[in-house]
Parts: sequence; C-alpha cells; structure tokens
Amino acid sequence: DDDGSISTIRFMDNTADIKLIKGNGLNIIESKGESVAGFDRIYIGAAVDKQALANITKLLSPGGILVGPVDDELVKIMRVGKLSPELEKDAASDSRLVDKEFTSQILSGVRFAPLVTLPSLTTTIPSSVWNPSIQRSYPPDFQQASMELLLCSNSCINQPPPRQPRPDELFNAAAMLPRALWVEILSYTHRKWFEPEQNETEYLKRRLREEKAKAAQAERSRKEADERCLALERECALSRLLARRWQSRLNALLSQQDQQGDDGQRSELFDGGARGINLDNRYTLSGLRLMLQQISGGHGEDEESVSVDEGARDERE
Repeated sequence: DDDGSISTIRFMDNTADIKLIKGNGLNIIESKGESVAGFDRIYIGAAVDKQALANITKLLSPGGILVGPVDDELVKIMRVGKLSPELEKDAASDSRLVDKEFTSQILSGVRFAPLVTLPSLTTTIPSSVWNPSIQRSYPPDFQQASMELLLCSNSCINQPPPRQPRPDELFNAAAMLPRALWVEILSYTHRKWFEPEQNETEYLKRRLREEKAKAAQAERSRKEADERCLALERECALSRLLARRWQSRLNALLSQQDQQGDDGQRSELFDGGARGINLDNRYTLSGLRLMLQQISGGHGEDEESVSVDEGARDERE
C-alpha cells in the first residue's frame, strides 16, 4: 500500500504495475494529476446515468475511447477533438457543442449493476513520477526524447561536427546540466509532454489511417466467417445425406421385423417373453427413425416409401 487510498499490484515479470485508487469515479478532478494529459482508454464496469456520463467523458484525451454501460445500453464514445477554452464554458449548457466534441455508438443492450455514487468523494488520480525504471511504460515519443537528453548529457558541450555546421549547431545545450538534474526535470513532465500538437488536418489523416486499418481487419474477418460458414454448410449437407441413408436402412429393417412379427403371431413358439423383447426393439428402432427424420429435414410419405424400397434393395444385395 502506498497510502490509505492507493494500492499497487506489482508483477515479477516486465508487466507494468497496476494501481488501485479508492475514490469516486464520478468526481475525478480533471485539472490535477494524470487527468491533465487525459486518458486514451476508459472502461466502466458498472451502469452509469447519462447525466453523470459527462463527468467521465471529459477525462478523455483527443482520440480517446470510452466503453461502458449507460443505462441499459453498452456505449462506445470517442473524443474526436477538443473544444477551445471559450467553447468549453458553453458546452455545459449547449448539447450541440458536446456533439461536435464526442461521437457515440451503441454496441448492444446490457444489464449492469448501477455505479455506486456515495460517498461523494473528490478524487485525484496522481501523476506517475517519471524515473528510468518506468521508462518502458511511457509513449515512444517520450522514450526517444528522454533517451536523447540523457545521452547528450553524458557527452561534451562542444561537439566536433562531421561537416561545417552553423554556429548554433556546435552547442550541446543538454550537456550544460548533469544527468541527475535532467532526471529530476523529467520527473515533472507527463507522458504526452513530447508529443507535438496536431492540427486538424494531421489529426484527420491519422484517424483516416486508423479507420482504413479497421476496415481491412473487418474485411478479413468477414472472409474468414464466410469460409467457416461454407465449411459448416458442407458438413450439414453431408450429415443430412448420411441421415437419409440410415433412415432408409432403418425403414427396411423395420419392415422385415413387421413380417417376422406376423409370422410369430401365427406360431405359438414366439409367445411370452420373446414377443416382449421383439416389441421393445421395435419401439427403440421407431424412436431412432423419428430422430433421423428430424435430422434429414422431415420428408414426405412418398419419399419415405422410396427410401424403404432403396433400403430393401440394399438388404437383398
């Protein structure tokens, strides 16, 4: 336990640590801690009202996705952009501004227990303090920038250039501070510190690439599903063919038993227990014939008579 409200689950392998924070998910402060940078993914494990959903969706970063049960529907919400500070003040009263910032999609109908709203605690998600041991859990841009800074801090201030550079290229600003000081400075940054701000065109291009990748994946999944469906249809047709063949053989066998039963009624040697066993076998075979008829799709009387003739020919052969 780090303190009374935060618990940490640590793993023996390279899996990142998991932090459990005790608080109210509907009252998370967005201007402090990790909420300042926003979250790429938010998953809700209990039903939340539509009125309280805005307190959670505002924690998404641009391009972030939220999935969770809202009332009786499983909803996927994506933050397509971020409103300007002037529009954010009016978003609470004008729902049309919120629609421009978020897109929603209903995935399915669900039933979840409601999210507990009490006690109404003000919750802050603490920022993760960077240090070299958790470097792997940060985004690639941050890892590359911090690695370059730390490598440059170990080199000389004046760098011998391989070509004739400009005067400003001869100066290594990172070497002016020791490595330990750079580590301390980086500990005050968040995980998206070195990500360049994207304009609307760059953001839309990135979203277009993501949607194309999703469409290609969906097309591959559709083709695989079609192939599996065709294989199942072939197996079903083969099963029906086998069921019809067994049904014809069974009808022939039952007709033979009918003839033997008529002969037994004219003879006193087949009275008593032998007749009872013969009737039990007949009931069992009749039930099997009914099951095969259901599998083969339930044919008409004409088709059954044809099957009997075919079965009789098979038995004679």
